[in-house]
Amino acid sequence: KSEEVRAHELEEQKRAKQLCDEDRKRFKQLYDAERESGRIRRLRSGERSQDGAYKVAQGKQQAKDHRPLARRREREEQQAKDAQIVQNRKLARQRAWQEQRDKDEQLLECYRLAKLRDKEQRKLRVRQDEQRRRITRARNDSMTGALLQHEASIRTYDVESLVGFNARSAYRMTIDAK
Repeated sequence: KSEEVRAHELEEQKRAKQLCDEDRKRFKQLYDAERESGRIRRLRSGERSQDGAYKVAQGKQQAKDHRPLARRREREEQQAKDAQIVQNRKLARQRAWQEQRDKDEQLLECYRLAKLRDKEQRKLRVRQDEQRRRITRARNDSMTGALLQHEASIRTYDVESLVGFNARSAYRMTIDAK
């Protein structure tokens, strides 16, 4: 039973690790995609590229005015995506917890059924043993009765034989006396 529980716990740990790894992978993909799309938006909006040159012919002031709005928009989008990832992780944990709870309930039900089955088998064995004892007792009683009856018949035979012997002896004595 303890091996089943350990195997169950290992399976649970593997599943949780797998869920976390999948979440991490999705988060990294989303983050990389967002970062890439943000870089492209910055290039289109006239912000400075990595080589330091302006890609769109706009004045410095216009580019500077546009940066805070773009950054705020990027931050809000990133926060929304982060919140979505956190929510997905929370739901995954809840789902994993519920699955684990269901498995635990199934395991407990299996143990309960095994316990009931063992109890019923013990009751059946006790009944069978009692029935065997009764049969043995009845057989012994019948054998004892037969033996007693046989002994009684032997005694009766002995008494009859003795009476017959005494009668013959008495008869011989009377014949011899004449």
